[in-house]
Amino acid sequence: MRLPRPYGNMELAADEVEEHTGLECGWHPEQRLGYHSTIVHSQEIWAWLVEQLEDCYDDLLEEWQQDIISRAVIQRAIDELSPQLSGRLAEWVRPWDERFRAATVVASRRYWDGGWWADRIPRQFGPRGYLFAAYS
Repeated sequence: MRLPRPYGNMELAADEVEEHTGLECGWHPEQRLGYHSTIVHSQEIWAWLVEQLEDCYDDLLEEWQQDIISRAVIQRAIDELSPQLSGRLAEWVRPWDERFRAATVVASRRYWDGGWWADRIPRQFGPRGYLFAAYS
């Protein structure tokens, strides 16, 4: 019998939770995921970031870089999880990605290595985001 458990914004069975945590534990020695960070936490940050962008992102460029790292974590999970769980995560992130693209523009120059999301900057940014102007 499969008993779903709430796990972030997705319902995961016990074996799926185990797969998530096993993957995260493997990433910790690489220092590519903070010890208190999780795939689910990255999902929460990505959703929060998109919602902030739709209003007016008002944070520093350094904070922006930290915030969009969450999407890199999600992509790595999609690439490394089992096909079933990977597909569910990809389905979850798709509408957030669409909203992210709508709330951002392609930067005039690359400022960070990463996926497609790393080449984008907020369409609207507040006073603290003045450094984005150099990439507009």
